[in-house]
Amino acid sequence: MALSLLGPQEQRVFDVVYGAHPRSIARKTVAERMGLSPTASTTGVYLAAVAAYGVIENAGPGEVRAAQWLFPA
Repeated sequence: MALSLLGPQEQRVFDVVYGAHPRSIARKTVAERMGLSPTASTTGVYLAAVAAYGVIENAGPGEVRAAQWLFPA
């Protein structure tokens, strides 16, 4: 259901971050898996767009993770 809210690139970001669960993933790794430069501002734009829906969250400096509510016990 969360994917239906996101555009194609944002869905790719979500897939990469979601796939890393339960671990966090480095922002630069997300960029690399999407075929983007780790220093590209585009990566930050996509991450921010996905985070705005509350499905990913910061997990420390340079790290993100899927929101815990997506994985009910």
